[in-house]
Amino acid sequence: YEEMWQQLQDPLIPVRGHAFISLRKLVEQRDAETLKNRDVLLETCHAAIQEGDSYIYLSAIQALAALADENTDAVLHVVANEMVSEKLSIEARLNLGEVLLRTCRNLGEMAPKYRNLLVNCFFCATKDPDPIVRASGASNLGDLCGKLGYSFTSIAQEVLTCLRSLMKTDPENSVRRAAVLAVASLVKGMGSKLFAVIPEELRALHRELKQLYGHTSDDIARLQAQLAIEELNRVTREFLTPQPTLEKAVRVLDFPH
Repeated sequence: YEEMWQQLQDPLIPVRGHAFISLRKLVEQRDAETLKNRDVLLETCHAAIQEGDSYIYLSAIQALAALADENTDAVLHVVANEMVSEKLSIEARLNLGEVLLRTCRNLGEMAPKYRNLLVNCFFCATKDPDPIVRASGASNLGDLCGKLGYSFTSIAQEVLTCLRSLMKTDPENSVRRAAVLAVASLVKGMGSKLFAVIPEELRALHRELKQLYGHTSDDIARLQAQLAIEELNRVTREFLTPQPTLEKAVRVLDFPH
């Protein structure tokens, strides 16, 4: 631990970047000395995420994600609050959003416990003045809800309304593209379960995607709308033609005495 801590203070970028990699490994190994100094290491990671060098901030993100895995309750709330803070640089906020998603992926079945925290954080991002943050928020919403699966059902309509609004009304191409892609991720992740949750929304969604496909001058958005339509058609077919239940007949024969 002491060697890693000294390297974190080193002015040389390669040394500091390697130190964050060492920090991640020590956290994953549950090193007692490292975990005892969790708070100061958390602050060090946050500061590093705001730096411009990709080797530093990407290594710091991996270390921060490891800290979040080790103590999710303490770290995730801090990361979520800082992600929506306009005091941080745009790049830092995008990187913090990536930490939240990485942590969600690693949580597995525990992810629904933090559903509201993460969804609210990404909702805030979709309302940000900066289009890069809005696009990131939309993308993260689609990714998150696709992974939450059925536990996402109670907020499905709210999330879909947000994404549809961005898809139709946001002035920036990048945000509209991200919203369409997020819709496709959401549909793919939920599958035919959507018909049990928001059946009344799906027809309107299909119509809006077709309108976007037919009228947009943005070739990328058109392609993404096509992919979303195909995904929606697929889950519709899956819902209307459920897989047959395979049954095996077992007969008991009477043997002659």
